[in-house]
Amino acid sequence: IAVYQGKADLKMCLPYLREKAENMSNVILETTPNGLIMLDQDFLILQYNRAAGEILGLTPECVGMPIEMYLDGADFEKVRQGSGDIMGSRSVSANGKTVENSIVAVSNGDYLVVSKDITAEEENRREMEEFRRETIETTQQVIDKQMRVAQEIASLLGETTGETKAALLKLKKSI
Repeated sequence: IAVYQGKADLKMCLPYLREKAENMSNVILETTPNGLIMLDQDFLILQYNRAAGEILGLTPECVGMPIEMYLDGADFEKVRQGSGDIMGSRSVSANGKTVENSIVAVSNGDYLVVSKDITAEEENRREMEEFRRETIETTQQVIDKQMRVAQEIASLLGETTGETKAALLKLKKSI
């Protein structure tokens, strides 16, 4: 960046700085793992980044189509009814991925949707729940078996104690 020495230098720097900022914004938009989708006030797709295309299965033909074709429309209906921004709602996309969405109104009446693919996280959560359920089931089976064994031992012990008592009483009578 040139050192400011007067108005002429500042005018030369502004286009350069603007271009640099725009390039940086484009790099951020294209490299973020989150899907970014711009919608108009009618929730029609205006633009989207590469990640949104991958997460939601969007193609260039999707521009101008309602977002509800690709994401659950309930959250968009809430926004339409004036409930404000929606943050972190979960839904399943049209291509079967589990996504976490945030819908934010931008100043010109359009909307920005930020979608994060949480399919792997949800699968891990389901696997952990299944593991916990199986662990609890196994634990209950072990407890049940231990109780059966304890009851059998107590039954046998009671039976032998009764037999011993009878034998000792017989012995006592005989003496």
